[in-house]
Amino acid sequence: MAEQILPEVYRKSPTVVANYNYTDIADGTGRISLYGFTHKETTTEKFALNTETSYSISVFSKGTTATAPYTTAEKDIDLDFDLSPFNTPRRLKGKVRINGVFGGGTRASATAGEVYIIAKVRKWDGTTETEIANAQSQTLTTTTLQVNWAVFNMEIDCPTLTNFKTGEILRITIEVWVKSVEGGEPMNGYFLHDPMNRINAASIPDQDEGGVPLTSIFKLNVPFLLDI
Repeated sequence: MAEQILPEVYRKSPTVVANYNYTDIADGTGRISLYGFTHKETTTEKFALNTETSYSISVFSKGTTATAPYTTAEKDIDLDFDLSPFNTPRRLKGKVRINGVFGGGTRASATAGEVYIIAKVRKWDGTTETEIANAQSQTLTTTTLQVNWAVFNMEIDCPTLTNFKTGEILRITIEVWVKSVEGGEPMNGYFLHDPMNRINAASIPDQDEGGVPLTSIFKLNVPFLLDI
């Protein structure tokens, strides 16, 4: 009788091994760090988010309120920072943490002013923009003839699960609001967004009229639910 040889069966190892730290497992989220910057193709400059640090085309954005003083708060800057479209579905839930520097100044007199930012977490599908949550920073008071800078560190609570389909985009909108408290010279708002942290006078010319910003990095920490 011929000897029968049975085939050997091996357990297949997974092709992808996911590593999570204790914090990830504790709250069930995988946090991704993103940096805000601008890029330019031909003549069009766009605002974007990326996990890697790179030189931004523009180190900062400046508002355009150059013709009239604002005695009530007015939106001076409105920027949309977009992540690349998702290749697979993602689920966002938790606290989005954002950190950076904004500023403001009258530039023509020592008139007092106020500046603050509103940050919004949004979903963008190329046609429709859906707001998920928002938060407002502290108010910076300007009292001298210079650009005044302030660090912001905010949490935007997103308690409701938001599903991103393949092709949809995470968008972070930054609004800079300004107010001329005394009704004198017009205010200008500023927002910094350079992952490489350029803060010298050549990169930020307006600093020669006043303070030097602590950093030009705009960074986010975004929670996506883990499949564990």
